[in-house]
Amino acid sequence: MPLTTLITQGAFDQLRVHLQAALNVELSREEIIIHCARYVGFLKAVQAMGIAEEIFEDSEKTKNK
Repeated sequence: MPLTTLITQGAFDQLRVHLQAALNVELSREEIIIHCARYVGFLKAVQAMGIAEEIFEDSEKTKNK
């Protein structure tokens, strides 16, 4: 999954696009975070959480319009 590759490489700008794409194919927040934590390690997954939360919040706002 590209998300784990982007996180391990620190490509956080590109991570935003791929997180949105994961949500667009209906992966849940939990599926995304668990997958990332499993493959990149908990600490790197936590580092990416700030970006993920922004994307998740934006996605919820868009859904509720």
